[in-house]
Amino acid sequence: MGVQLACLLAIVLSGPLIATGTLARTTHVVISGPYRWVRHPMYAGLFLIVVPPIIATPTWTRAAILVLLVADLMVKLEYEESLLVGRFDTYRQYRERSWRIVPYPY
Repeated sequence: MGVQLACLLAIVLSGPLIATGTLARTTHVVISGPYRWVRHPMYAGLFLIVVPPIIATPTWTRAAILVLLVADLMVKLEYEESLLVGRFDTYRQYRERSWRIVPYPY
């Protein structure tokens, strides 16, 4: 585990903290695969991993942690989507035909 952490830190610290350059100019909005239905499938996957254990063995502590996690992700979603709307003209249309995390409820 120490080697893994050292490698991750070396990668982060050996380059710019914010990605710039040609990659930023050639990006586009992905609307295929799971992105066809939800705009943030990684967050959906995170919920699929953390919610079942909380339901299986609920405690007030676990519920509070889940509430904190949901609040954090909602703030991040708002920020990320504001950046995407500003960067891509097609993102507004994509938002109108896709769900944020879970089809139908949200």
